[in-house]
Amino acid sequence: CNILVQAYTGLNTNAKYGRRMSRSQYEAAVKWVAGHFTFIDPRQAHSLKTLLPAVKAAKQFGIKGWLLDPWNDLESKLGDFSGMMSEQLRTQLGLVLNFTKDENLCTTVCVHPSGEARNPKTMELKVPDQYSMEGGRMWPNRMDSIVVWHRPMADEDPTDSSVDFRVKKMRNEPESGFKTKAEGVRLNYERASFRYIDAVLGCSPLDESAVRRYQETGSNQIRPTVQGQLPVERYQPAPLPA
Repeated sequence: CNILVQAYTGLNTNAKYGRRMSRSQYEAAVKWVAGHFTFIDPRQAHSLKTLLPAVKAAKQFGIKGWLLDPWNDLESKLGDFSGMMSEQLRTQLGLVLNFTKDENLCTTVCVHPSGEARNPKTMELKVPDQYSMEGGRMWPNRMDSIVVWHRPMADEDPTDSSVDFRVKKMRNEPESGFKTKAEGVRLNYERASFRYIDAVLGCSPLDESAVRRYQETGSNQIRPTVQGQLPVERYQPAPLPA
């Protein structure tokens, strides 16, 4: 909850760091987060058998989608699937897909890659893809879209906040979207505001100016100047009720 509060305001709750929000800002942000998010305790709903009914019950609060993070922590007995991981994954994904359609919800699943993390020849960190996830081809066969997040500079500089966003699969293009180029889209995580900064926008999509531009024009893309240059807009925290 605290991370969402900070991402919503673009400010910090920790007295040790700068850009700390006021108490009134904190209370207003907590109220907003509580009105838009429902949290399910993984200690109580740790398998699909208990998790899916909990998500269904949360629909009474008006949720439109849910995030399962991470998939790897789900509990299940491989013996129930003849000891075959592919059969286990096929069955589990089938349950999630049917639930998604029956309940008319958007489902997002966070999966950690499996296998060797580094290239055995160069020892560089591999860029994961849809076949790197545990279960291999079952994921691209069943999922509507697959997105990969990769930190390209994690080895060279662990403090670097660059993140590459890569869409590896997108079913029903162009209605649902498009795949990205092989190199993906570069974003930067701004720790001070707990937000990702879009290099094209020059700010976070949550920035007040980007939100206002979307409300006024239907797009948050910055219009080119006469010289064809994109103006850089620095992040400014959105004002909150006093």
